[in-house]
Amino acid sequence: MDKIASYGKSENSWISFINELYQRGLEGKNIELCVIDENRGLKNAINFIWPNAKIQRCWAHKIGNVLSYVGLRYKEECGNDLRKIYNVKNGKEAIENFKYFNEKAHC
Repeated sequence: MDKIASYGKSENSWISFINELYQRGLEGKNIELCVIDENRGLKNAINFIWPNAKIQRCWAHKIGNVLSYVGLRYKEECGNDLRKIYNVKNGKEAIENFKYFNEKAHC
């Protein structure tokens, strides 16, 4: 982990880090999805080096961000509703739970 932190968080830093992984054998030919936090530099570096990889924001970071805008009184309920979106067996159920969450949020 110290190796990653020594690069910094900029796009160029992430490009350097990913290039080092590439040089060590991780060419990325089969990378389909990268799950990351909201770091713009990392996102840009992935798009540059592995342009075919899809990027998804980490649910833990996404939930933390959403909950930072929710009043203390509603945090637990809102967090539980958000977890119902990603703790499902299929996409259809996730969409249904998202619609419920979205309607509830607009009350």
